[in-house]
Amino acid sequence: MGTIDFHTHTFEDHIAYKAVDKLRRSANIRNYTDGTDSGLMKADSDNDISLSVVLPVATRIMQANAINARSVKKNELSSETGLIYFAAIHPEDTNILSMLGNIKKAGFKGIKIHPVAQDVRMDDIMYLRILDIASELDLITVVHAGEDISFPGNDKSSLKYILKAIDIVKPTKFVLAHMGGFNEWDMVESDLAGADVYLDTSFSINKIIPFDDKLPSCNSVLELSKFVRIVRKHGADKILFGSDSPWTSQRVSVQNVINSGLTEEEINLILEGNAHRLLFG
Repeated sequence: MGTIDFHTHTFEDHIAYKAVDKLRRSANIRNYTDGTDSGLMKADSDNDISLSVVLPVATRIMQANAINARSVKKNELSSETGLIYFAAIHPEDTNILSMLGNIKKAGFKGIKIHPVAQDVRMDDIMYLRILDIASELDLITVVHAGEDISFPGNDKSSLKYILKAIDIVKPTKFVLAHMGGFNEWDMVESDLAGADVYLDTSFSINKIIPFDDKLPSCNSVLELSKFVRIVRKHGADKILFGSDSPWTSQRVSVQNVINSGLTEEEINLILEGNAHRLLFG
């Protein structure tokens, strides 16, 4: 089938420029697409990506239904676009059970949560309920893990809280973005690797390219030697390729996995096999 990018983002055409510009300035990071569906589709084609998972985030309760209504229609065209949209959900929604039930009925493969952007700590009961119900419904849950360079000092998605949530709920089909916790990879290696969760490679092994060279920028990157150690301690069958497009180059992201020193079998699992199994059984 080819490489599956399990972690991407797009915005509606009429807000894409403004949204991307705000984020690239707040994080001082270069964007590699214009943030639209068509921009991602072109990048997928240019970089031999056969399928991309798009992960929307509801930063306010009232956003989720509108986001999901649009995404249902977009998923009807997935065979043509190569884009699969996950559903958005906000932890403060008072109808979580009904919301997740509707998400399942609508045919979504999974949901995306973001403790930093949603301003709720990962071990809060609101997220624990989401993890528990999503697991019962056999939905994939993707969480932003670790620091977020757009929100310095906010630790609501810290690995210490994610580990508590895993211990309490023991969720299934739980995906931790950014190799388990951006800029918390020592703890990932010592305390998380080997747990019954998936890690995606997004925004971890790529050097961060600033939008403005004159301004301070984040230089955190997971060294490939440590990346390989984490993969092998955790199990290559539980690692998913992700680029975090538009914020890193898909081509460089793929090449970093290929050049990491992993075996061909491990690379194939990460670039396509694991994602295909998780999405399609």
